[in-house]
Amino acid sequence: MKFSLRQKLFLSIFGATAMALLSVFFFVYWSINYGFFEYLNQIEQSRLEQLGMRLSTLYAQSKNWQFLKDSPEMFYQLLENINNNQQSLQFPPRPHLPFPPFVVLDRDKNPVVGDSSDIKNLKYKPIFYEQEIIGYIGIRSPKHFLSPPQIDFLKKQRTALLIIVASVLLFVGIFSISISKYLIYPLKEMAKATNKITSGNYSARVSVSSADEIGKLAKNFNEMALALEKNEKARRQWIADISHEIRTPVTILRGEVEAIIDGIRPLNLETINSIHNEILRLNRLV
Repeated sequence: MKFSLRQKLFLSIFGATAMALLSVFFFVYWSINYGFFEYLNQIEQSRLEQLGMRLSTLYAQSKNWQFLKDSPEMFYQLLENINNNQQSLQFPPRPHLPFPPFVVLDRDKNPVVGDSSDIKNLKYKPIFYEQEIIGYIGIRSPKHFLSPPQIDFLKKQRTALLIIVASVLLFVGIFSISISKYLIYPLKEMAKATNKITSGNYSARVSVSSADEIGKLAKNFNEMALALEKNEKARRQWIADISHEIRTPVTILRGEVEAIIDGIRPLNLETINSIHNEILRLNRLV
């Protein structure tokens, strides 16, 4: 499929801009997800430390984790107390999530309380009592326990990003059409002027509206058209002059011969010499 120069310009401008926009889109999209989850993770790390300290205090009372195994609701109550004392995003247990995002393990890393289905991929902090590790507390990735408002926030950010990219692409498409039309217009004018010159109209000119390469090309085109016009005028003048110069001896020869035929002038040596001189003159002109 053959593309015109205008189409090539449009595809070049639009394609390059679209590639840049898509690169920015994927980077910002990744940044939104990574930054948001990283933010949530930092908040939960703070809660993780407080939870570990309080669990250590509770552990000191019985010297084992049996109190959590017997009363898992105590863990939820402990989380509630921390949420009330700390200004942070909260992740209350939801019906479809049987356990909060935290997991408590004993010193041998056996589950005590919490969802241990993905236990190997959790991030853990040790729980200390009297400078000894008595267990571990881990937290699931924030993406596993997003609340509806947070999910809605992410959707809105992604939708807004898509709308921005689509709007910019639409603007770039309209701009690319306009700029390609503007850049091609002088070339179209030169093509029309070239057709006029080809048909013999050497007075055709194009307007010079810029000082760039296209403007210089238009200026050179006008100079070429002017040179062709001058050459055409010189050629016409040269032909007219030659025609006039040749017409004079031919007219004299014709008059001489017709005078001899009509008997007005005798056919003698003088007449023949006159005719001969005109023939030599005509020969020089030819």
